[in-house]
Amino acid sequence: MKTMKNLLIAIIAVVSLGFLVTSCNDTFSEKDLLELQMQLGNEQDSLNAARQLEALNAAGELVSFQVKVVDTDGIGAANLEVTLGAASPDGTPDNQTLTTDANGQVYFNRVVIGGNNLTITGANIIDASLTLDFGNIQRGVHYEIINNNVIPKPVTENAIITVLGATTATATISGVATIETDLTNTTPEVPQDVTIVADFDDNLVISSSIYIRYFFATNDNALNLGSADVDNTTGAYSMTVPAGVRFDLMIPDLQANQRLAINGYEGQDLPRPEYRDILTNFGPSYYNVDNIPTVPGARAIFDAPPPAGAGFTLGSFTKQGRALQTFILNSNSVTITQPQEPSADIITQFTNRGAGYYNSPTVTITDAGSGSGAYAEAWIELAISGLTLADAGSGYTANTTYSFDLVYDEIDQNGTNPDITWDTNVIDIDTDGSGVFQTSAISAALSAAMSNGDAYFDINNLEQISDNISNLRLVNADATTDAIINVTAATGRVYYLRVFDGGQDYTMPAFAFSGGGASTQASMDVLEFGTQWLFDVDNSGITAPYAFLPEDVYFEYNTITTGSASVSSSSNAQNIEDNSTPTILSILTPDANGDIRFIDPTATYRTTFYSSAPPKVLVEETGSLPAARFIRPYEINSQGQITGMSTSGWATDFTSSNGSGYQTQFGITIEPSAVGAPGSGASIVITGGTVQANGEYTWGGGYLVQNGGSGYLIDLNVHNGTGVDGNNRIYYSVGGDVTNVLLQSGTTHVVNITYGTGDKTASVY
Repeated sequence: MKTMKNLLIAIIAVVSLGFLVTSCNDTFSEKDLLELQMQLGNEQDSLNAARQLEALNAAGELVSFQVKVVDTDGIGAANLEVTLGAASPDGTPDNQTLTTDANGQVYFNRVVIGGNNLTITGANIIDASLTLDFGNIQRGVHYEIINNNVIPKPVTENAIITVLGATTATATISGVATIETDLTNTTPEVPQDVTIVADFDDNLVISSSIYIRYFFATNDNALNLGSADVDNTTGAYSMTVPAGVRFDLMIPDLQANQRLAINGYEGQDLPRPEYRDILTNFGPSYYNVDNIPTVPGARAIFDAPPPAGAGFTLGSFTKQGRALQTFILNSNSVTITQPQEPSADIITQFTNRGAGYYNSPTVTITDAGSGSGAYAEAWIELAISGLTLADAGSGYTANTTYSFDLVYDEIDQNGTNPDITWDTNVIDIDTDGSGVFQTSAISAALSAAMSNGDAYFDINNLEQISDNISNLRLVNADATTDAIINVTAATGRVYYLRVFDGGQDYTMPAFAFSGGGASTQASMDVLEFGTQWLFDVDNSGITAPYAFLPEDVYFEYNTITTGSASVSSSSNAQNIEDNSTPTILSILTPDANGDIRFIDPTATYRTTFYSSAPPKVLVEETGSLPAARFIRPYEINSQGQITGMSTSGWATDFTSSNGSGYQTQFGITIEPSAVGAPGSGASIVITGGTVQANGEYTWGGGYLVQNGGSGYLIDLNVHNGTGVDGNNRIYYSVGGDVTNVLLQSGTTHVVNITYGTGDKTASVY
């Protein structure tokens, strides 16, 4: 055979795999047996055929295998030992070793279908180990069935396999690997403990009719063929690879701590920027390279304002008595127990409209406080059920029918007014033979009116009298003197309650009913009664003295409504003396002791709104917030000097504050943004500002740079990035082909590896 070319590197460690023989039990599934049964017609014949196939395969009667071994020039390699897990005539699996002929060929005439191992060894080559798969037993390919007998059809499989020998021609791969594991300097670092390998295993199988996997351990062969360690100091590497064999250069992913400056970590702003080591992924699998945070090298620290006042409130709430609003409450329009809202400031509820009224009940109004003077009337609706003759009159004609009018006395706040005829001709009554109205005739007329459902006598249709009535009666004035019949019983109840005079100083009124002839008196509850509330300052809870007023003071209260009460707010007060309604803040002032008092100590204030419960006082304290400005990269020049301050933050997007709670102008300190960062000597002073009416100093944002200092960094992350997409990050890249590489003998292929800035395992900004 032709002598192999010189080998510069690498004996290959054989990856030893256990011998595999797959019998019919392995290759025949239940599905295969069912197919045999369908072909042969019955289960017994199919089992017999399976047993025959198993025996034939174990004896190697179905497949033979021809192998040609060549060097990297394609020349057959003679006198090499090729070992295969083959079969023997008696069906016992056994490793068979053959020697290649002058053409590099061997022929295994008995092979078991299934998985096998193949090894190639020799004095002048690097040992090789391969796995083979001859597939499954197939009818029409490996056998036929004739008259229920299995007839083998031996198949010859083949393969051409390359081996590497001591004289194999070689080429060189070399380069330098760099990585950015410290973003605070301008010098790239060297990745540590990295091995680069060339994967040319599959390219050593030239051709094959079956599946073959070639195992060539590049990182464990004596001459390191196809493997190189990156120097931990210089980053350089160099490896020898066989010429004429295609390969892929395998560059591993790495994980290492990366030092950088950050403004925030996992969505949380840091109190100040700091240097941290962040575990980072590098390599060909990580293309989502993180942005590199921009961290300016200096920051501005503002003096804190003195502690702001805290704990002030308004208190001593007492109800301010008031007059009842005049209202009409219609009890007939709602069910007895449903609340009514006759005005915006009172909610009442009839619990009983009474029974048996034939005159209006007297309404008595009392108060939980000192309220007095209110006057109300109760109007009734009724059906008359009882009459009593009060005066038979005189001059009436005998046996004559006379019509009677409905008459009552009207009662108001000042007493009894003249009688009022409410309705005419409401009932007819006959005189007797002497011209006299007898009790029996009155009873008969009443019964007839009630039976007929006449007006004022129909219990199913009560008639309403819109007045405060007394002495309800029936009157006929057609003779010399009037005949008068008193109403002494009725199906009557209250249907209106009307307040005519609101009185004064009520804080929680109550209504009671009496008289009117009722068998059961009406009753009504006051569910809510709104009043204004007197209040005073309350300094008892102050925990820090006030130099100026809180930001805001206001009331929250529940509106009075029969529906869902809403919460309203008010920032105004009402001066009892002049009824003016100034804002709460405008009537307050801090005193020398740090308490808050009324500007006018003689004034008395109450709420502008009405509520049934004391309001809630909400005090929005001014707070003690330091002013804030930020030094951004463009405010640090190339000489490391501070040139200004910005009104917006770098780490976050909030707008900076002019601060609050200051009593006088305040100072600013300029310092390196992170502990350990360089820079010193800068000074900035604030200018301008105003003192508010409450005594608070408010800065307007003016300042003067007195000294720019020196040595400050524009950005604490100063690595020499390429500025890819404006984020100063560096992507993983290689400086040469790394896939399907084919080199000529003696050539050098340079592949420089840049691991870049990587993909951090934590979110930083």
